[in-house]
Amino acid sequence: MRAWLESLRDEDLEAVAHIGTADRFPLWYYLVHIVTHSEQQRRDAAILLAHCGHVAPDTEFLYYADACHQKPSSAP
Repeated sequence: MRAWLESLRDEDLEAVAHIGTADRFPLWYYLVHIVTHSEQQRRDAAILLAHCGHVAPDTEFLYYADACHQKPSSAP
């Protein structure tokens, strides 16, 4: 994926992507949609949890990244 993204030129991103639907947008629209759609899903899950009386966990990507990069505790 990274190699493909790095290979894209401005012209590639501006080109209309034909993905088999009636919607035809520049490729960069779809790339932005991928990111923003996942954010919407996390928000919707948090709303549902709150509606059921639960506290939603932190869903921001940087919280996730911090948790992945923390070193395990060396406590005995």
